[in-house]
Amino acid sequence: MGSEDRWVLTPGNTLLRVVGSGDFWWGEWTLTYPDGDSYHVVSLVELRDGLVFRERVYWAPPFEAPAWRRPFVELPPE
Repeated sequence: MGSEDRWVLTPGNTLLRVVGSGDFWWGEWTLTYPDGDSYHVVSLVELRDGLVFRERVYWAPPFEAPAWRRPFVELPPE
């Protein structure tokens, strides 16, 4: 919506959840770039006086769990 696909360079976002209370919140989402690359993202946000004071963002591409960890894996819904 709004532009031709050939001009789209930024990833598409899918918000999975937002959790928190007071001044501490975190969000979880997936990003998918036009070339098909995808990432799992977690953002930790600290607020002060209703404004963002600090944010930490962690990105990770999907990967297979090593054999020793597979019994403990719970896959997210797709």
